[in-house]
Amino acid sequence: LKAVEALKSMGLNPGFLHAANSVAALTLPETRLDGVRVGSALLGRCFAAQAHGLEKVGRLEAEILCLRDLPKGHSIGYGGVYKTKRDTKVAVVDVGSADGFSLRRDQDGFRGLDYALQAKQLISRFLRNKPLTCQVNGKTAPVLGRVSLCSLTIGIEGIDCKPGDKVIFEANPLFCGGSEKRYE
Repeated sequence: LKAVEALKSMGLNPGFLHAANSVAALTLPETRLDGVRVGSALLGRCFAAQAHGLEKVGRLEAEILCLRDLPKGHSIGYGGVYKTKRDTKVAVVDVGSADGFSLRRDQDGFRGLDYALQAKQLISRFLRNKPLTCQVNGKTAPVLGRVSLCSLTIGIEGIDCKPGDKVIFEANPLFCGGSEKRYE
């Protein structure tokens, strides 16, 4: 604001002014100026969104490629770090990190409070150990193992499904630009 005042005092018109992203627009009214950039708030995907009554939007639809019955101790997913704990029925789904799925944008924060809130979210996520899930024919299924480039594996114990059935994931539409998958 001091720079804008300096430009104006020299007789220069700084033009259209905007300094607020989603979080600033919701929490720091003095940064709104002539306009704001509220991309992540419109999707309900910034830490201040829920406090202002905004909900997350966006989903990804993919298809089941095949079903498999895997024995106890079988490796699943990218790098094979996940091992089945018992005989497990799984589905391979036609979506992966090449589609932007399960990618995360680096956190952006500029104040100590931003970093503290991000640390709290990471610790909370770690303590909850909440697995990534999806919906198959109205039932919740866990993603097993790491997401691969072009596919992922889900546990389908107790879910009636077949190849070609739709699998629905909560997804951030901002990461889904280059994919031919269906994002809403």
